Amino acid sequence: MKITTRFSFKSKYSLFLILIFFISSLVSAQCPDTTATGDCDGDLITNNLDLDDDNDGILDSVEDANLDFDNDHTTNPTDTDGDTIPDYLDLDSDNDGIYDLDEAGYSLQDTNDDGEIDINDVGFSDGNSNGIDDVAELASPIDTGTDGSFDFQNTDSDGDGCSDANEA
Repeated sequence: MKITTRFSFKSKYSLFLILIFFISSLVSAQCPDTTATGDCDGDLITNNLDLDDDNDGILDSVEDANLDFDNDHTTNPTDTDGDTIPDYLDLDSDNDGIYDLDEAGYSLQDTNDDGEIDINDVGFSDGNSNGIDDVAELASPIDTGTDGSFDFQNTDSDGDGCSDANEA
């Protein structure tokens, strides 16, 4: 007995729309408005002026590998873990279960342990109103392996063959 499954155009189109909605909701879960005049992290600084759109303490320009050579993190953005959330909006860019700010070396600034350095953290200061904590702005993320791959974008930061998630 041969069983065939046939989907009508209407069914395929509906499935396509559901898939598009699901994918877009992944991005909007981190940022409801990625436009230049939006405010991804709710810090009252628009995305076009905010140097850290996800408040992880890492400059958006550092989170983007700039493979398109346009110096614009919003065009062809780096997505290290392939989850459709660009690194500049992703609080765990390599999907190892460790916040980017922890892997970057900024754990002490995230006093409420929510993966963001913002007004809700003791000691937060953005005196120049550019959307990033003034202390984090001056720091460089950690690259344990000194291999050109920052720890927040590397699932085995020390290169010992054991994933960071298992070592944490």
